[in-house]
Amino acid sequence: MTTVITLAQLREAGACKSQLDLFKKRFGESVRVTEELAIQYGPEFDTEWAAMNLLSPSVYDEYVAALAPVRATRDAAVDSIYAKFVSTRNSIYDAYTAAAEAADDAHDTAVASADAIYETAGASAEAKATHSAALDDAEAAHDAALASAYAAQAAALASIVAARNAALVPARVPYAAVSAMAFVRAYLSDC
Repeated sequence: MTTVITLAQLREAGACKSQLDLFKKRFGESVRVTEELAIQYGPEFDTEWAAMNLLSPSVYDEYVAALAPVRATRDAAVDSIYAKFVSTRNSIYDAYTAAAEAADDAHDTAVASADAIYETAGASAEAKATHSAALDDAEAAHDAALASAYAAQAAALASIVAARNAALVPARVPYAAVSAMAFVRAYLSDC
């Protein structure tokens, strides 16, 4: 093995297009592996994939063992973020469901009321027009209530997804940096 990683080597190992493009953008056709580059660029790359596909099995096992404590810390932080996200997301879904059910109930009540008035008033043209208008109003109110509830749900979901994604960065970046350095040290020791 050499202290150089090449674009061809990554292709042969099955690297994805985005990682190949990033490698080519950063380093061209090849790069001499150094700790300085690991610090500068390592977190941009999927070093776990690289370790799995470029290290010998015994060195890969050492790499995994070296990262275990950092991975546990990262996983605990990520799990906590996802638990809060899921709880909040479920509350948003529950609020939407409650609003939709209330809109359905209001619609059903308005239709029942219009039907009752129609049945009492008889089949006159005026009763039919009043009944039709009441049904149209009930339908419009129902649609507006659902649209409003859906818009509120969509905005709330977008907000919590953005918050989750922002919270994940500080949980993942230190791990990515440590993983990159561990990969470089393992790769250099495997040469």
